[in-house]
Amino acid sequence: MPPAWTEHFTYRLSFDCSVCSKRHTPPSVRFLEHRVYLAFAVVLSCAVRTGLTDFREKMLLKWIEAPRQTIKRWCIWWRESFAKSAFFKTERGRFMPVTIEDTTLPASLLLCFEAADLSSRLRGLLRFLAPLSKGR
Repeated sequence: MPPAWTEHFTYRLSFDCSVCSKRHTPPSVRFLEHRVYLAFAVVLSCAVRTGLTDFREKMLLKWIEAPRQTIKRWCIWWRESFAKSAFFKTERGRFMPVTIEDTTLPASLLLCFEAADLSSRLRGLLRFLAPLSKGR
């Protein structure tokens, strides 16, 4: 995570329940599951990974400050864990008749959100993924 963002994104927003006094983390578009990287970095780094030149890949790695191996792990998570998750199996039907290719996730999912620009599509995808960010 770029140093300038660190103070804003170093913690999850959680609340104390007024009934049971336990901490509860609401859905968020900041992080995916327990990942410590920002959700948009996990999405975009994997979505654009195919077709990147070596130079662009190096710039992406430098910008999000994630090792190449971490991005590879994220891509595996998208194509294996996420694609087979109960959440995605249930929710992918909302995009019918569009076919979402598991092998090209998250790019194929990003294309399902109709919007004028990439940032609007990304916001739609992050809202869709928000239930994954709940604390366990």
